[in-house]
Amino acid sequence: MRPLVCESLGVFASPFGSDYPSCRARLLAAFERVRPSWHETHQHPLRGRSGERLFVDVAWFGPRDARTVLVLLSGTHGIEGRCGSGIGIDTIESGLVDGLPSSFAVLVIHAINPWGFAWDRRCNEDGVDLNRNFVEFTQPLPESPDFDRVAELLVPSELEGPTREAGDAQLLAVLGELGPGAIAGGQYKFALAPFYGGETSTWSNRRLRAIVRSLIGRERVVLIDYHSGLGERGRGQLIAAPRDEGQREFAEAERLWGAAVVPVDAPGTIAYATHGDLLIGVRAELGERVGSLVAIAHEFGTLPLQRVLRTLCNDHWLWAHADLGHAQAAGIHAAMRDAFGPDDPQWQASVLTEARVVIERVLNQCAK
Repeated sequence: MRPLVCESLGVFASPFGSDYPSCRARLLAAFERVRPSWHETHQHPLRGRSGERLFVDVAWFGPRDARTVLVLLSGTHGIEGRCGSGIGIDTIESGLVDGLPSSFAVLVIHAINPWGFAWDRRCNEDGVDLNRNFVEFTQPLPESPDFDRVAELLVPSELEGPTREAGDAQLLAVLGELGPGAIAGGQYKFALAPFYGGETSTWSNRRLRAIVRSLIGRERVVLIDYHSGLGERGRGQLIAAPRDEGQREFAEAERLWGAAVVPVDAPGTIAYATHGDLLIGVRAELGERVGSLVAIAHEFGTLPLQRVLRTLCNDHWLWAHADLGHAQAAGIHAAMRDAFGPDDPQWQASVLTEARVVIERVLNQCAK
């Protein structure tokens, strides 16, 4: 299915920072130029790589009693927050939040997983993938029997060499056999491995639930959760829940974006269904308590999947078998940034071009 496109942005002044501190500094600078109706912060209990304090920033643009609210969420997967941060800042600075009608507001949630963002990781401070953490922990946790076959391969014992190369080849063979969803759909057994859903609701999980509860009673809520790393470089895909799990929600998403929106289980989609994903948590909190809800992921491609996966495995090797003073640590951090938030003006401009169209569609359709 073809992505949404629009005219070039022309002269490009990047709203993207290079890391968590610079992204947040740019966000706060944007607030100085375009004042939100209100801005609140949620401080994380831990600190960043340079000892900096970490925050989830929540900013509201438009009337407090707006019937329709567009929510822009970044940082679910930590380091992927650079992508969503740039989109949020661009939305503020490009004029899209100026002069909103009395019925409409925009809510920017910046860096919902600030620890992962600051430490160049997809997971949080406990090694938990926030997008696998929204399960009911009082019930038996989902099982992922196929993950046993790849757990050690995803946390390699060696960074390079013949053993590592053989392991990577085996990992790719299993992926080809089972498909990425069987491995990356969430697991609750291997705490040092990727896609770990945890044993309890995380700090970021609890913060997000509290934030979205402020939306109860609205007529319409549209939430876009920004991700990066899958798909064609610089191109986005709008990924919705399976059609048969939310007929009404999917119909509303199609009304907003047409054929550009695809259900997560559709043939050819770049994504896959997951246990305990964040959008399930949003739906659980809001559900019938808002008139209409569309909760969707907007995923932007970066590097070929094989390179992204190897980079992710290197990160887990570093935290499982080495330490942050290791000679290879700086290179692994840099590779993670390149895999999930490239310092590439072409990539950034392409992301903003598509993101603006998606946001403008919501404004045009809903702000009437």
